[in-house]
Amino acid sequence: MPRRVDDVDDTAIRQIIQTVLGKCPNQTCTVESLPTKVLKAMDIRTRSGPRAEFAKRVQRMAVKLERKGVIERYTATNERYRLLAPELF
Repeated sequence: MPRRVDDVDDTAIRQIIQTVLGKCPNQTCTVESLPTKVLKAMDIRTRSGPRAEFAKRVQRMAVKLERKGVIERYTATNERYRLLAPELF
């Protein structure tokens, strides 16, 4: 049964971002597609307002991971995130 967006904590989002990037080709994906990939990996379906709010949470967590040196934001043809090193918990 799919969960709700509100039930997801920041630790889970951080782990799913790393998992999703690890499964992507070359361990990279576009900035715009990251929230969608995270939602799919968590088996959550949402639209409109809740999805936009969740996308903001994912972007905030991605910035935190970028500051820690776990992922990198770079520009190729478009803005992308790349997994640099999996963070150990």
